[in-house]
Amino acid sequence: LDPERLIQCPLVKHHMIRARRFPYHLVKCKESNPEIAKKLATCPFNARHLVPRADLSDHIMKCKDKAFMEQDGGEETPVLLGVLMPASMSAGSLFTSLLRVPGSRVFS
Repeated sequence: LDPERLIQCPLVKHHMIRARRFPYHLVKCKESNPEIAKKLATCPFNARHLVPRADLSDHIMKCKDKAFMEQDGGEETPVLLGVLMPASMSAGSLFTSLLRVPGSRVFS
């Protein structure tokens, strides 16, 4: 990712931020726009991905950054956000199963 590339803010569409400043902008923009931020969820594979909460499970299945977290066919157990998972479970299936648990908070 080119650090000078402009990225559109997912909270306020007219904000165009340089990639190198994007993580800092997200923090400040969430604080300045709490009502908008409440409607968005953070992707578990890339914190720069903020999507409408209703679209999160679809995003998880299609996220291009998921490939970095999934097991590549070896026998080792993948680690996701400090959670050990069985080798037979992919990162995507873990989050899908967590999303289906009533009352669970996966993302904030």
